[in-house]
Amino acid sequence: MNAILPRTFGAQVCNRAQLHCLRRIRVQAISNAPAEELQCSIVADALRKNKLAFGFSAGGLLFPYYIGVVEQLEDLGVLSERTPLAGSSAGSLIAACYHSGLTAKTVTEACLVLADDCRVNGTRGRLGEVLSTFLHDLLPEDAHERCRNKTFVAVTKAWPRPQGQIISEFESREDLIESLLTSCHIPWWFAGSLGRNFRGSLHYDGGLTSFIPSIQGCLTQKVTCFPAGRLNKAVNIAISPPEQFDLNQLLGWAFRPAEEPILLGFLEQGRKDALAWAEESGVLEAVPVQQNQTS
Repeated sequence: MNAILPRTFGAQVCNRAQLHCLRRIRVQAISNAPAEELQCSIVADALRKNKLAFGFSAGGLLFPYYIGVVEQLEDLGVLSERTPLAGSSAGSLIAACYHSGLTAKTVTEACLVLADDCRVNGTRGRLGEVLSTFLHDLLPEDAHERCRNKTFVAVTKAWPRPQGQIISEFESREDLIESLLTSCHIPWWFAGSLGRNFRGSLHYDGGLTSFIPSIQGCLTQKVTCFPAGRLNKAVNIAISPPEQFDLNQLLGWAFRPAEEPILLGFLEQGRKDALAWAEESGVLEAVPVQQNQTS
């Protein structure tokens, strides 16, 4: 495992020569494309102003893809502890894990243990219990303080009608964990019940009302572990995998985990897709400036 996953969140950042090379490649690629140049300028400007955010979709047990995305974005200097991250269901988990200060290696190893358990014992009606153990074992005691106003968790309030809510204030570590479990609560499948009693009322999966949440006041770049071509074009996906697998197969793996080599393949694909987005979006233009200002 260590040989496969040697890097950690915050462990490496591309040096300036690499960033300069990537920047030159991007500039050459978008010459004679004024509309794309404008979009690139918008993304880079958002990073300079600390207004760039990322929103992660629901994705179930395709979660390793998000580990790869986040790891690569941090290696490039695009993502930092100040970057707001929003998520629904599995997307909320990567946001909380990152802002809790967990390493990519730690999160990956815990995820593979969880997937192993689910392959042997199943997920229907028991995924909630397994995920609860995962979070209680993994998140540090001050996770709620680290995540406050930086991790935005989408949940759905059931009554009097389904209504999406975004939670970013957490009273305690247990309150943060309850927020995450609620965001992941697929009715009837997650724990054999319609929803969870969250903060005094019935709630369930945030992805049912906000598949990829955005953060007000920020330019939110949307990330999903499903091929963007299979989703509504109005969603405006920034980072997503290519169409390597049939959508039905991906949905099946979201509920019942794929074999470990496939999960590690998703992680690596996340790295590749995040790098491709960084090269194409113009965001790398702002990274050296950002580093100079914080050094």
